[in-house]
Amino acid sequence: MVELLLKETSLHVPLSLKEFNSLPGGWGEDMGMLAPWEKSCPDFLKSLVNEDSFRTIVVGKTPSLMDLIRAEEIRGEISDWDSLIAFSQEAGRGRLGRSWASLPGNITGAIRLPLPPKGYETLLPLLLSDIIAFFLMGLGLSIRVKWPNDLILNSGKVGGILIEEKAGIFIAGIGINLFAAPELVQKEFTSEAFPPLALLGYLKNPIGPLTFWRKLVKEIQIKYNYAINNLSPHEFVEDFSARMLLLSEKVMLTETWEGEISGVLTGLTEEGALRVLTEGGERIFLNGSLRPA
Repeated sequence: MVELLLKETSLHVPLSLKEFNSLPGGWGEDMGMLAPWEKSCPDFLKSLVNEDSFRTIVVGKTPSLMDLIRAEEIRGEISDWDSLIAFSQEAGRGRLGRSWASLPGNITGAIRLPLPPKGYETLLPLLLSDIIAFFLMGLGLSIRVKWPNDLILNSGKVGGILIEEKAGIFIAGIGINLFAAPELVQKEFTSEAFPPLALLGYLKNPIGPLTFWRKLVKEIQIKYNYAINNLSPHEFVEDFSARMLLLSEKVMLTETWEGEISGVLTGLTEEGALRVLTEGGERIFLNGSLRPA
């Protein structure tokens, strides 16, 4: 089921169906394909033509989708695998307190995940990144995952994942530069080894953001359930480690408690932490920003 949120709050400025239909970047085509729409309750319009097993709520403009999905007016509406996708986001956040620029036409989404089994809690950024990378490969793109959550195409970052857990509820925030890449104006990008890159121009068959998002959520649901039911955390980590970007290469780890650390990336622990062979021996790191040395 796809619904359009109509309620205005401090975290949401709604766009009408007419406004969405006139938007560039594929939004108009996507919303048009879901017509007709009807009012399901005072706060929502509902599409009558899709048969998704999960609920997708389309929102207009928001400061932070991760805050909106947990807000009182939304929280009671969201079950496992339900999601929000926004036209634009003004103050998104990423790992290590970084901001995330969300341009119209790009993917700015958030999904409520089922409670992960024991051992998978710390692996969720890796698992979601891995699933999304394979989804993009299916679209003809050579995507690699840079620990722990960056999606890399050639030498550019096309997206990232943020996992937040509060009161036992896991939310995955997903940002993908489908239509355009943020300009290098933010401080954290000035020394970024993998600058922002958009998928537009690399896709053989362009796809609208809402169509892309619904297909992606379905893929995540299938692959997530397969992984947690068929692979132990150890098996998943072994499988993921073998194909992650920068494995066996000289790397620099920044934004750690100890400053910059250099060494050779040798793999991951069962909890998803980095193994780095330094001059003083192998070290384990749970946090930090990874780049080539």
